[in-house]
Amino acid sequence: MMMGDTGAAGLGLLVVLHAEASLPDGVEDRRLGAHRDLFLLDLGLGRAARPDAIPVRALGEPGTVAPAVARREAWLHRQLAPFDGSLARAARFALALAAARTGVIVAEPVLGADPDAAVE
Repeated sequence: MMMGDTGAAGLGLLVVLHAEASLPDGVEDRRLGAHRDLFLLDLGLGRAARPDAIPVRALGEPGTVAPAVARREAWLHRQLAPFDGSLARAARFALALAAARTGVIVAEPVLGADPDAAVE
């Protein structure tokens, strides 16, 4: 959530997509879905699926946000290019960058380097 609140919705979306992809098959986490929905809306990669306001409690429920699938996939492809297409590497980089920028760790991650190296 911090990533969205600080204007880093793109980084947050990478992290939440990786977290969702890491769940066991058939398992959905509504909390992750709520963050995904907010990031999609913030980035213009999705729209409200209903004409009226979205109640906060509805975020994460199927059908609340309609993703712009082609736009989202094109965006994701561009974002993952520096990480050789790896969503996991991109998410680790985003988390390491957030940790560095908030003072949790000292060294900022270097793009193209192993993102886990900054955390050690």
